[in-house]
This record gives sequence, C-alpha cells and structure tokens, in this order.
Amino acid sequence: MIDGYAFKSCRGFTGSLTIPNSVTTIGINAFYDCSGFTGSLTIPNSVSTIGSGAYSGCCFNGLYVDMTNIPNNAFSGCSGFIGNLTIGNSVTTIGYNAFGGCSGFNGKLIIPNSVTTIGVSAFYNCSGFMGNLTIPNSVTTIGGSAFEGCSGLTGDLVIPNSVTTISSSAFSGCSGLTGDLVIPNSVITIGNYAFRGCISFTGRLIIPNSVTTIGNYAFNSCCGFTGSLTIPNSVTTIGDVAFGGCSGFNETLTIPNSVTTIGNYAFYNCSGLDAIIVETGNTVYDSRGNCNALIITNTNELVLGCKNSMIPKSVSTIADYAFSNCVGFAGDLVIPNSVTTIGNYAFYRCIGLTGRLIIPNSVTSIGHCAFLGCTNFFEAMVLNTIPFLIEWGVFEIEGEKKSEETEYPIYVPYESLNDYKTATSWSDYENRIFPMAYTTVAGYGEGEGNYRFIASPLVENTDPTTVDNMITETAYDLYRFDQSENAEWQNYKYPENTPNFFLANGQGYLYANAEDVNVIFKGEFNVDDTKEVGLAYDANAEFAGWNLVGNPFPVNAYANKSYYTMNEEGSAIEPNSVSSATAIPACTGVMVMAEAEGETVVFSTDTPEAATNQGCLQITVAQANERGTSTGSVTALDKAIVSFNAGDRLEKFVFNKENAVISIPQGGKDFAIACTEHQGEVPLNFKATKNGEYTLTIHSEAVELDYLHLIDNLTGADVDLLVMPTYTFTGKMTDYASRFRLVFSDNEADGPLTGSGSFAFINNGNIFFTALGEDAFNTSLQIVDVQGRVIVCRDAVPASLSTAGMVPGVYVLRLVNGDDVRTQKLVVR
Repeated sequence: MIDGYAFKSCRGFTGSLTIPNSVTTIGINAFYDCSGFTGSLTIPNSVSTIGSGAYSGCCFNGLYVDMTNIPNNAFSGCSGFIGNLTIGNSVTTIGYNAFGGCSGFNGKLIIPNSVTTIGVSAFYNCSGFMGNLTIPNSVTTIGGSAFEGCSGLTGDLVIPNSVTTISSSAFSGCSGLTGDLVIPNSVITIGNYAFRGCISFTGRLIIPNSVTTIGNYAFNSCCGFTGSLTIPNSVTTIGDVAFGGCSGFNETLTIPNSVTTIGNYAFYNCSGLDAIIVETGNTVYDSRGNCNALIITNTNELVLGCKNSMIPKSVSTIADYAFSNCVGFAGDLVIPNSVTTIGNYAFYRCIGLTGRLIIPNSVTSIGHCAFLGCTNFFEAMVLNTIPFLIEWGVFEIEGEKKSEETEYPIYVPYESLNDYKTATSWSDYENRIFPMAYTTVAGYGEGEGNYRFIASPLVENTDPTTVDNMITETAYDLYRFDQSENAEWQNYKYPENTPNFFLANGQGYLYANAEDVNVIFKGEFNVDDTKEVGLAYDANAEFAGWNLVGNPFPVNAYANKSYYTMNEEGSAIEPNSVSSATAIPACTGVMVMAEAEGETVVFSTDTPEAATNQGCLQITVAQANERGTSTGSVTALDKAIVSFNAGDRLEKFVFNKENAVISIPQGGKDFAIACTEHQGEVPLNFKATKNGEYTLTIHSEAVELDYLHLIDNLTGADVDLLVMPTYTFTGKMTDYASRFRLVFSDNEADGPLTGSGSFAFINNGNIFFTALGEDAFNTSLQIVDVQGRVIVCRDAVPASLSTAGMVPGVYVLRLVNGDDVRTQKLVVR
C-alpha cells in the first residue's frame, strides 16, 4: 500500500515510475505535484484502488495501466500525461470518469480485447489523443460521455458488433474523426447527443436495420458526412435536431413509414439533401429549416419549412410562420387541395419562389401577411369559385421592391371574377385580379384510366405548351380524334404524324397525366352566348360520323345533340341525351355523331328546355398498351383508346387493328378473343340498349371454334356463346377487365385450351415438331400469341422453327388437317 500524500510535492524524480506488483492500494494525492518524471507510469494489475488526485500535477511520458478494474476517477484531472495511453490486457472495466480531464495526452489510446465496459465519462475531455479510435469486440457497454470532448482523434472510429447501445454524448465533440461512420448492426439505440459536433467525418453515415431510436441531437452539426442518408425501416423515433446542421448529405432522404415520431428541427439546415420524403402518419414538425425540399405524405399539420417544398396532399393546416424566411424555396408553390387554412406569415419573405402560386378550391381562409414579401412570384392562381376570407397583406410585395412589375397578377375562375373584385377582403387587389378557366385532371399514377375529354375556351388556336400544366415533365397523353381510316387517334407527341396540332375552340381532345394537375387556360375567352361547331362525316371511315368536340366557353354550356362524356374513373364513356339538359362544364370535351355531311352541333350558355330523348349510341372503350411514353413505334403506342360503332354490329373490340379486343385472364395469362384464321378476331358486338344495361353478341357463323364460353365472374353465369350468342348484363363499362372471362378451344372433346397430345417441344431456342409422316405435307400450322395475333402460318409443318424474335410468353400452336385439329400451348422463355 502507498499511503495518501506519501510522495506529495517530491522534486527531482527522473525516468519512469513503475508501481510494483506487491502494491494493492495507492492513496489519495499519493504522488500529487511530483515533478521531474521523464518516462512513463506503469500500474500493475495488483492495484485495485487509486485514490483521487493520486497523480494530479505529475507529467509522465505515457501511461500503461494493467489493473483488472480501473476505479472511478482514478486519473481524473491528471493533465500532465503525454504520449500514449495503453490499457493492459488484464483490464475488464474502465470506471466512471477514470481519465476524465486528462488533457495532456498527445499519443494513441490503446484499449485491449479484455475490456468489456467503458464507464460514464471514462475519457471525458481527453482532448490530446491522436490517430484512430478502435473499440475492441469485447466491449458491450459504452457509457454516456465516455469519449466526449476527445477532439484530437484524427482517424477512423471503429465501434464493434458487441455494442447494443451508444449512450448519450458518447462521442460528442470528437471533432477530428474522419472517414465513414459505420454503426454496427448490433446497435438498437443511438443516444441523445451521441455524435454531436463530430464535424470532421469525411465519408458516409451507415445506420443499420437494427436501430430503432435515434436520439435528440444524435448527429447534430456532423457537417462533414457525404453521400446519401438512409433511415432504415427499423427506426421508429428520430429525436429533436437529430441531424440538424448535417449539410453534407446529398440525394433524396426517404423516412420510412416505420417512423412514428420526428422531433423538432430534426433536419434543420440539411442543405445538401435534394428532398426529404416522409412516409409516416404520426409525425410532428415544429421548426424552420434550410433543407432543399420536404415532401410529407401522411400527416395533418405541416409546420416545417424547407426549400422547394412540396406540401403533402394530406395536410389540412399550414401553421403560422411555418415557412417564414425560407429563402431557399424555388420554383412553383402548389398548395394541395387538402389544405383549408393557411396561417399568418406562413410563407413570409420566401423570396426564392420564382414560379406560380396555386391555391386550391379547398382553402377557406388565409392569415395576414401569408405571402407578404414573396417578391418573385410571377402569378397567383386561386381555384376556389367562392371568394373566401383573407386577412390584410396576404399578397403584398413590401417596401422598396413594390412596383407594377413585382405586383404579380392574381387569376380567379372566370365565372367568379366580379365576385372576387367586389369582395371586401379582396378589395386591395382589385386591379390585379384577372379571369382564368381550368379543369382538374386526376393522375393515373401507376394504374390505368383517368382519361379526360378536355376543350379550350380560348378564341384563338392555342399551342398546348402555352396551357399551364398541360405539357408536363411527368408522363402525359394528348390526342385529337380523326374518324378517317387508320387515323382515329392522333398523338401530340409525334409531330411528324400530327402536323399543326393545336387546341381549337369548339374541338375536344383526349388527355391524361401521371400526376394530379389543374389544366389552366388564360387569355382571350369566347364570351359569346352560342357557337355552332361543324361536324365531319366520312361515309367510308370505320367510325363514320363520330366527332370529339368541346365546350367552347369558359362557363357551363349545353349541346343540342346527344353526346357522350368520359366517366368519373376516366376509363369509359357514358351517354347523355339532350333531354337530360345536363351542363357540360368549362374546359370539357364530349363525343357526338353526325349522320350526314354538313351537320353541326350548337353549344349555348343558356339552359335549354327538355327535349325528346334521342336514345343511346353503341360504344366501346379499351385501354392503351402503354401510358405516357414518348419513344418507340407509333403504331405500338396508344393508337386508339376508344372505338365506336353507329350500327347494330361492332365488328371488333380492339386496342388497334393489330390486336384483339378484350383482355381475358385465363390460366394465369391474359388471353384475347382471337382464334379465327382470318384476322385473329371473333366478331363481337357491344351494345348499350339503355343507360346501365349492355349486350354482348357473338356472330357464331364466323367463329371457327368448337368451344366458346363466356364466364361472368360477377354473377357466376356460364354462357355457351355458340348456343346462346347474346348475353345482356347490367353494370359499368369499367367491369370488363376483371368481370368477364372467355374460355375457348378448337376441340370440344379435349376441353378448353387443350389438344390431342403434345406434338412440339422447345430445345436450345428452336421449336421441334414431332414427325407426322406424309400428313405433314397436308397439315397447316399456325402459332398464335396471347393477343390473338398469328405469328406463324405455314401450309406444311416444318421440322423445326427458331424462337428468335418471339417475345417470351405463352403461345398456342394449331395443326389443321381437314376435320382433325390439334392444339398445344408452348411457353417461350
């Protein structure tokens, strides 16, 4: 035992100080203020107790400690150590504050594999350590503030897989660490302030799927990280300011729907991120940030500001000051149609906004100065048809920047123009209010449907690129209709085939967009009361007499002919007769039919008297093969979306002339109505006898099938179309794709889609045919794809065929020799 104060203030020591193995206890202040040591201090594993201040004031060139447990506060405050600190192989525990404040070290910290626990504040503020910090695999616990303030470390940080929790402030202030920071996949919790102020990391931050909690300020001010930031699906909580000031991250950050809480200022000043996408429904924000973009998908109130903000569709309230002074905003500001309230100063001085401000018809109030100082908007569009309450200063420019040039125009619905100009709360902007007309188009996203018939209310022919939101960067479709042969639908995307494609007043167009858009018309509107629109009629055309026309006015209009409109789902057309006196909304197109040359349809803004019902027309709708693409063969893309028939017979149910009509799910594949030897068609009629009731008719005299059944999946009906060729049902036209199934075969005895045994097989990219003897020369071969197209037609069966050029999928092979017909399915992979 070395008693307390035993060598206090001894002068003249030189060399090293080695404590012998016989010593078990070193008392308090035992070597206090002993000057002169020029070597290292070595403490053996026999020592179990070191009193406080035992080596305070001493200078040693290195420290080697080989105690089993380094006691709490053992070397606390020993600022004279220099060189390396080497922990011996006997040490298992480094106690609380064991080396706290040992600021003189200027070498490496070496921790052996024997250590299992690093206590709270164990190396707190040991600012002189240099090089890498490697924590061995034996360590299971790193205490709070264990390495806080160790700012001299200049290399990599290696945390072992044995650690499950990185405690609060464990590495806070370790500002010299570089390279990647890899959190091991054993860690469940990253504590508060765990890496706060670690500003020198130069690589990636990798958070594993094991982590569930990222604490408050966990990575605050870690501005040196580069690359993307990924929050794994295991995380449920991201604390306040967790990544605040992490400006080096780039790309887009997606926060998964596992996260239920995101704290205040969680991504404050993450200015390198392209966007932040939040997929959670239980998220609370309360900060004003400087990240590039924020997209939230499921939350009720948005109160976080970032650049290029895309506010989510579920937000109902934008709180006071939510985006105040977010100068990094850029582009358009589109308020989603879920928002009802915009708070005071919500977007105050967002001077970076350089596009349009679009306020939806859901908004019922805007607080004072909400857009005050947004000097770079070039126009605002207010979609609500009813003037709502706005407080003072909403659209003011403010100060010296206020001028006629900066006071952007405010567009409101045409029919509400006078209401806005005379509304008390809008009176300050009377001279800035102008009319517009618009139609809302729901995006089809990854699905089908959502087509719209649209029309221009502008007097002059209009280039589609000048109509707001029509020609977008997202996928879109725009067609005009021509009843002439082979030109039913002309695609705007192929100007070489559709010259002079413009929007003409009184004409209609087929439109769809992958995203929700408001197609907005501004300019000189048709303000007449009536307009007569000429109709084309080509007696030789397949769809003779059909015309796609449109409401030529910026207000509701009525037509003097029966017409068809697109249904709500945008997937089928529904009839309207003149007797219903149904208004055609502004910017909306309709289908009408002429029965002779020289006919017209008259549109009027006056409500007509009831007229005689002229009946319903027969019509069928089919979906496109591809949506929103702009490359590839014209004939393969959306050639005809809708086809029509004026008589009692519709010859085919088609996408285009090369494809069969209806898509039929059968045997896990989509089969089509196709098996005749002519053009791969089954003559099929579709007739709307009255609204809601429809009839399918098969013309069996032209069908070369022995088995043809229609299955109605809704009612369970199984109809033998060769015995009962007509089937009448009630429903919507959107039923088709999933409601009906067609089962067919050329040999009734073998059942649907079976043959008389296999006669072909595939090997090494070739189809080989079983030897048929002399019959092969009298037997014809057909290969038909699932869309009913004949791929191969031979008068004699070959020995083999190459599958090169055949699209992978299911094919039907047919051998015909008089009355002997064999069928077989083959799968080309």
